[in-house]
Amino acid sequence: MGGRQNIQASSALKAQLIPWVETSSLSDADRKSIVERLNELVDDMDAERLNGRQLSRLNFRLSSAPIFQWGVVEEIERQALASTELSDTEKQAMSAACNRLLRTALEGRIAMEQMEFAGQQVANKERQSGRLTVRDTISTADLREFYRRISSVADRVKTSYEPLEKSVSQVFRMMVEDALSEK
Repeated sequence: MGGRQNIQASSALKAQLIPWVETSSLSDADRKSIVERLNELVDDMDAERLNGRQLSRLNFRLSSAPIFQWGVVEEIERQALASTELSDTEKQAMSAACNRLLRTALEGRIAMEQMEFAGQQVANKERQSGRLTVRDTISTADLREFYRRISSVADRVKTSYEPLEKSVSQVFRMMVEDALSEK
């Protein structure tokens, strides 16, 4: 039963997701680590080591998670930290909010639509690929609106303010392990 699902899932990773991640705006280290884990998943699928439930959970977590778009969040945070118009307090709040949003992604409580809404002022969405790209010109007001929106997303789902000391690729790997667990 899982054979056909494994083949389809493996094909989707190889044809769509891996090439997409390879050309994403994620940091080099995160991109490399995520692609490495995706290739391990392909191997597991090709060897039919995943059952139907694992494949379904994995599909749900990977298709609805904005983690592959995280390069945009990192770039906006970099721009905010480099801003001469934001106060040190605003810069610290932006970093904390971006970290909190990463926790929200880890917990599976933010969908791509929410990520796109949060980034409307600072990013464009490519029609064909769905990829978010940082706009060429971002004002201080745009940065403040991004902060307001990501804070609102995290507040709405009551995400903890506890700092998450994890990289994007570590969060991705944790999401995969959660999807594959037999709980």
